[in-house]
Amino acid sequence: MTEIKGQAIEAMQESGLRPMESFNYMSNEAGGEDSIGHTVKDHMNYCYKLKIKVIEGGDSQVVCDKLQEAYSEDPNFFFREGINNHWKNTMFACSFIGDETIESFVWLFETFKKAMGGKCPVSLFTDQDVAMAAAIPKLFPNTRHRLCLWHLIQNAVTRFGVLKSDDTFKAAFTKCLSGCINEAQFEKSESTNHAVGFKANKKTSLTEFYSIFQKTVKTWRRNEDFYEFNSKKSIPTSSYPMSTLLKHAAEVYTHTLFRDFEEEFNLAIESQTKLLLINGGKMVYQVYLKGRDGTTQAVTYDPANQTIQCPCKNFEESGWLCFHTFRILHMHSVEKIPE
Repeated sequence: MTEIKGQAIEAMQESGLRPMESFNYMSNEAGGEDSIGHTVKDHMNYCYKLKIKVIEGGDSQVVCDKLQEAYSEDPNFFFREGINNHWKNTMFACSFIGDETIESFVWLFETFKKAMGGKCPVSLFTDQDVAMAAAIPKLFPNTRHRLCLWHLIQNAVTRFGVLKSDDTFKAAFTKCLSGCINEAQFEKSESTNHAVGFKANKKTSLTEFYSIFQKTVKTWRRNEDFYEFNSKKSIPTSSYPMSTLLKHAAEVYTHTLFRDFEEEFNLAIESQTKLLLINGGKMVYQVYLKGRDGTTQAVTYDPANQTIQCPCKNFEESGWLCFHTFRILHMHSVEKIPE
């Protein structure tokens, strides 16, 4: 293994390529496996030695050193490590814990809360870990704890028995988990699962995981900086007439979120309304798209307090107004999205 080839392999490994992927790349560059100058076994052994070399001082200790190095370069970087005398495992706040007990998760969440300046998350998605579920209300009493859809599906599949081979049953079960709010949507919905992931597997060491995670975070931040720059330097335009509400949305939402809001505006134009009742100062309207089943919602509007509610909960879930609420606000000549 020449020094030049060794450097090339190391660079590809640091970039996240697996040993076989880097071997295939070098083989293609050389014109075939016979021309590369070393065997697959040689390549695998060299990659393994590189992996061991990085963590020879202790996998956890290497990550500790990297965290300390990051802190010395940026005082705003936050990390905490803790050694538990009973478990003898190092735990890294907001990243890794050695033992999944209530105490370890309490420590993790306490440190996370400190890192965030005392601010608690609005929502928290986890797998069905009992210890984690018990620790969450202790530190985040007002946080909405939800189970990850992917984990629910995986756990359920293991209990299907003979129904595993029944495609009709599996399709119906998937629909049940998709969050439909009425029968019509249940009949038409499709399951989706958006997850943030990166190249890591069960064999990935703690040091490798930290390296991959850091690169992933840099990508997130680079994309965020790009979109934030665009949002600050320009206001999105629309092919629709810019009503006062739409203009306000263009001012307060990012470009990406504005496009979602614009779709709701289009539906609001198409929608029909009917006043159902007036209760005190509150008005309840029926809003629907004519000829489209499953779109009807009863929207409650309180003009005195400038509040509006819709059972579809699009705002609670996604952060922008649904066409049901948009329609009523527009009808009452509201010029700005209520706080």
